[in-house]
Amino acid sequence: MGSMEESRQVHRSSAGWMAVDGEALRHPTAGRKKGGWVTFPFMAVTMAGLGLATAGATGNLVVYLVKEYHVPSVDAAQISTVVLGCLSVAPVAGAIVADAFFGCYPVVAVAMAFSVLGSPFTGIARVIIAAARKRKVNVAASGELKFYHGRRMASEDDDNFPPSNSFRFLNRAAVIPDGDVNPADGEAARPWRVCTVQQVEDLKAVLRILPLWSSSIILSVSIGVQINFSVLEALVMDRALGRFTVPAASFFVSSLFAVVVFLGLIDRAILPLWRRLTGGHVPTPLQRIGAGHALTVVTLYYQEFPPSLKNTATGMVAMIIALGFYLSTALVDVVRSATAWLPDNMNASRLENLYWLLAVLVAVNFAYYLTCAKLYKYQNAGK
Repeated sequence: MGSMEESRQVHRSSAGWMAVDGEALRHPTAGRKKGGWVTFPFMAVTMAGLGLATAGATGNLVVYLVKEYHVPSVDAAQISTVVLGCLSVAPVAGAIVADAFFGCYPVVAVAMAFSVLGSPFTGIARVIIAAARKRKVNVAASGELKFYHGRRMASEDDDNFPPSNSFRFLNRAAVIPDGDVNPADGEAARPWRVCTVQQVEDLKAVLRILPLWSSSIILSVSIGVQINFSVLEALVMDRALGRFTVPAASFFVSSLFAVVVFLGLIDRAILPLWRRLTGGHVPTPLQRIGAGHALTVVTLYYQEFPPSLKNTATGMVAMIIALGFYLSTALVDVVRSATAWLPDNMNASRLENLYWLLAVLVAVNFAYYLTCAKLYKYQNAGK
């Protein structure tokens, strides 16, 4: 892992790099005051309407498949989970478009055609390919090598400091061989053979956070199982309250209500108590994730991802949810083939065994998360 001094050096190098943060280029008046709370009600109503339509359709999908199409109950739950996974992948595509082209607000307003040209992931691919092509370059003695920092390198040779030592094999991508850089203007003559130090550090930032990112997938697996099997359980319950029958698909609302309550407790009770007990210390994103693993994970991604991937960082949460739903489908298939816990008749099922299995998986996953959190070193803690 690179030291904080190395991170500061790379940050200084990026200040003069010609490829400035895309969000700043797209919004030159970023410092101008926005709508603020005047805009908030419009955004809140829009999201509430979207959530009402989406949650209503997906929540009742299991009921619709069972009642109208006579799909076996567990199969209906599997179909619903796959649909939820596909819906969760969509925000990732939107985040890529926001990073590469238009910014977040135009993408939210209008869904537009997407092309990989200009994608922020192009720079990541260039680093991998350039490092592979120069795999025979020895980067152990980095003081003897010249590293590419962008077009300004043509006149500022004194800033030829190397990338950080973490994932040092990737540093080969920034080494300048003969003929790869135009000496007249410092422009990369062969961009798939040489990358800037900042591009190398961006890829390293993504690689550092991937283990922590993967630790959240199991949580989504348990959520995916709970969403659909709670509906299947409700279908065989007596849901009558006088003349009113509670819809089966609404039973999962209790879990969402618990999330809302817990978020309020974290913000208004747990964090102030933490500050009093620790003398004003603000918990880090990793400590917050430890308290509520899936609730504050987006904070870490947004802070630690490179500037060129800020919108994609928020899309990583949607990717976690999608992978979790797909894996929950696979888990249920394995349980059905290996055990008799999940017959089509929910009254004869052994759902408690499935939930105990999920509890064990989550406990093992939490130990994995603690290991990753202990080994992780912040890159942007003071920014």
